Amino acid sequence: MACCTLIKRCITNVQLANVSHLLHRADEAWYHTMTHLAFNLTGFKVVSEYSTAQGRIDNVLFDGVKVYIIEYKVDQNAKAALAQIEKRQYTLPFDLSTYPVKRVGINFNTETRQIDDLLVE
Repeated sequence: MACCTLIKRCITNVQLANVSHLLHRADEAWYHTMTHLAFNLTGFKVVSEYSTAQGRIDNVLFDGVKVYIIEYKVDQNAKAALAQIEKRQYTLPFDLSTYPVKRVGINFNTETRQIDDLLVE
């Protein structure tokens, strides 16, 4: 799937593994910051903490072709992230967009410091 390739190209487990354990924080904010920087440095348009009527989207990513609504979880699963996107109706602000909208759930494992689950809808 193209989206998974895009995400994994920007946030590879190798990149996360190269961060010293002395700098690592085992919380969602740390992973969120790392992914925002990776997307931004790769040249994608990315907005963090996009406010909606029902909450804040972790990342909205635009690659010039599609809009990606990205929700992160830590030590849970990607399904929980997608459930939050659905429950809080995070796609609503983009319903009138001329670009297709994809929902992306990503889970990070704090023990391995890796992405261990990624789903796209």
